[in-house]
Amino acid sequence: MTTREEYHAEMQKLREVPAAKPYRLNYSQIIDRLITRGRAQSEGTVLTLNAKGDVQAEVTTAVHEGETHPDATNRAIAELDRIRAKYPRENHDAPPPRK
Repeated sequence: MTTREEYHAEMQKLREVPAAKPYRLNYSQIIDRLITRGRAQSEGTVLTLNAKGDVQAEVTTAVHEGETHPDATNRAIAELDRIRAKYPRENHDAPPPRK
């Protein structure tokens, strides 16, 4: 039969959680994580209505695997042109669409 103190000591041992060993990244792991974090950028479109009643568009794109920056830019321009055609500005001084 165990005493109350022995029981308490045994329960304290069971509750103990071993301390985790500190983990340090090496230089190449840090660089790899920085590079892959940059690839996780999202794409999207934000439409807002300004005080004049015109729709303002913000298009963001990310460069996908196997794609160049000009390719991503062309995709963004195409999306912006599609939005501008759907929501033309009320102001007739608007610049012409890009070609």
